[in-house]
Amino acid sequence: SFLSNPSGVMEVFAKFREYAHAGTDVILDFRAVETITPDVIPILLAKVNNYHRLINISGTKPEKKELDNLLLESGFYKMVGLSKIKSDKGFLETHKSKVVDTELAVQARKLAAEKSFGDQDKRIQPLYRTLIECMANTHKHASDQKVHESWWLSVYNHPGTKITSFSFFDTGIGIFKSAKIEKITKFAVKLGLKSNGDVLKRILEGKITSSTGLPYRGKGLPKIYSDYKANSLKKLCIAANDTFADFDTGTFVVLNDELNGTFLYWEISPN
Repeated sequence: SFLSNPSGVMEVFAKFREYAHAGTDVILDFRAVETITPDVIPILLAKVNNYHRLINISGTKPEKKELDNLLLESGFYKMVGLSKIKSDKGFLETHKSKVVDTELAVQARKLAAEKSFGDQDKRIQPLYRTLIECMANTHKHASDQKVHESWWLSVYNHPGTKITSFSFFDTGIGIFKSAKIEKITKFAVKLGLKSNGDVLKRILEGKITSSTGLPYRGKGLPKIYSDYKANSLKKLCIAANDTFADFDTGTFVVLNDELNGTFLYWEISPN
């Protein structure tokens, strides 16, 4: 679970990267795994997608039936070609272009509305807006950079609950290498006087804005945070570069490796 053990997950991904760069084939052995949570799946798929050009990657299924079901119902097996079944519990999607997929955002809203509120036509405006913000924010910030990064979205209704979770991961350069950080803040970080956790708080408060004129930029993260504070989005977690933040617990963790991207997690539920 990336949410409960971000540093442990980063250690696994660091080892994955080490094998890939050394040209060593990898088997993702899930047989004895005791815990898998949907939040980690889009990050794992992004890593697999990145490294499969360098090495052969294969895997095994978990022996625990509930974990096998999670990988099926989340859309993981369908994404890696192990199943053609379309799950009604959730789905995974990825895009490699600058296009903001409004149809996918509507699909995600309908699934959450049906599973969490029993009415697929229920409007959950902050959810739709949040998804659009996340998709738009996968652009690289540098003004001379024409390439746009890919993003991975996992939507999953947790069995036996009215909780629908959203995990969004983009493979860009990360918040702390892309945000327009004031000179004094950047200088302070380099001196170790402030952490990236402090910088993230300032970004969410809207005190550090975007460095591009792209649509949605600058308002995205502050607006998402505002919706979370209003309880429209629940259990907000954000990770980027070397920082993981859980805003429910107020926990900020310095990761032992670079995430190389930006990760957001939130939940939708009636209560």
